[in-house]
Amino acid sequence: MSINNYRQTFKSAIARIYYNGDVVVGAGFLITEHHLLTCAHVVVAALGKYTTAAELPLEWLELDFPLIAPGQKIRAKVKSWKPVQFESDYSLGEVEDIAVLQLESPPPKGCQAVRLVVSKDLWQHAFQIFGFPSSRPNGIWASGVMRDQTTNGWIQMEDIKAQGYSVEPGFSGAPVWDEYLEGVAGMAVAYEKKREEAKAAFMIPTALFESEIKRLDPSILEGINNQVLDQNILDSSFFQKVKLKLKRDHWMILVGKYNTIYNQLNSKSNQLQVIQMREQLKLLEKEIANEEQEINKLALNFSKEGNENLLYSKMLSIITTFLLLLFLIIGFTSFGSIRNTFTFNTQYNECVELASTRSYKALEICEKIYAICELESNISKMCQEVLEEIPYMVKDIKIIHSIDNS
Repeated sequence: MSINNYRQTFKSAIARIYYNGDVVVGAGFLITEHHLLTCAHVVVAALGKYTTAAELPLEWLELDFPLIAPGQKIRAKVKSWKPVQFESDYSLGEVEDIAVLQLESPPPKGCQAVRLVVSKDLWQHAFQIFGFPSSRPNGIWASGVMRDQTTNGWIQMEDIKAQGYSVEPGFSGAPVWDEYLEGVAGMAVAYEKKREEAKAAFMIPTALFESEIKRLDPSILEGINNQVLDQNILDSSFFQKVKLKLKRDHWMILVGKYNTIYNQLNSKSNQLQVIQMREQLKLLEKEIANEEQEINKLALNFSKEGNENLLYSKMLSIITTFLLLLFLIIGFTSFGSIRNTFTFNTQYNECVELASTRSYKALEICEKIYAICELESNISKMCQEVLEEIPYMVKDIKIIHSIDNS
């Protein structure tokens, strides 16, 4: 399947989950033909329960697939879940706040399960996400870059754009599309509430929610489209080219953000704001410099690879030219042989016809037959047969004309 088809599948898998039939409370996405993944807190919101509810809900939920069949609602029931926990801190690898829903009926035509991707390193990967904030029930797109794991295993995400939407309430349960790996790398689970200026959010990575699903109900995993991307694949030329493009795009975003803040700096009279903006500029300068180093490093690798490819192309061109010349030589030789064979046959027939005349022309043609026989090894057998048939004819012609010439 092509990259464009993977992304189309991603869009087709996104579900919109309702409370009381008309209020959108979050998102989910198809992980198999009959199963949907979302957050546990989205489920309790859809059912009007407390966030701390621990028992497996038995009620039906309503949802639709807005990018494929908006308004065509179907029902689903919780098959397994791990509810939100508050009483303890979590160590790396523990999972909470996930729910697997089983659809009552097949999804609308055109909906497909997402392609899940797993990687140990997601740092600086650009992402896309589609969610449903309270003011946008029809959904909006947001984007940003991924950072790294926190202590509970979640992946930090940040919106680094000066403008545009960021992840906020209503995105919970949405699949996070990794532009670098071309698949879903995780599920949005929370956003930064205490520091809104940070424009940060968090996702549960694919490997983490898969391990929990396996523990809760291994049968669900049988239909999952999962691709574990090892370092050899990530180091391949294709992914490195994608990485270079994304890093260049990220660099342009950083430069744009830097210019925006710098232009606003002179208009600020509040000294505290000026200090904060200067600190932001310093951080951006450092990040821009780091990105430039990475871009130059990747570009240098492709330059070396390009030189190697150029050398290979030149060698291939030389070999191709040699083979072409060889083919032409063989072709001309074969053509010459065919041509000479045709000439031989024609002159042999003339020799036979004119032999009885004992004329100079007969002598001339028969001597040409000898010349051809001496030069063309591929018709030597025919020459032998000819000489066996007329061993004395040529001699007679020569004797007669020798006498005549005397």
